[in-house]
Amino acid sequence: MNEEQILRRLVRASGGDAPPEIDVSDRVLADLSRRRRPDTLPFYFAGVSAAAAAALTIAAGRVLLLPTDPFGDLFNPMMAVMP
Repeated sequence: MNEEQILRRLVRASGGDAPPEIDVSDRVLADLSRRRRPDTLPFYFAGVSAAAAAALTIAAGRVLLLPTDPFGDLFNPMMAVMP
């Protein structure tokens, strides 16, 4: 017998019976009551990272607003080599 014939026989044998009703609300409520609160470590890490990024942004902004060129000391030695 192929699978289609087997399935047709099973459908005929079921006779349109309804599936049994199962109440799972007690198990769901018990599972929800057992769940622990969410982990706060990722939120703590995100806050510390945002504070560090803000501090670096402020520091970089202050350096870039200086009246002298902050990158001059980096490029002056290369200017001696480049024609």
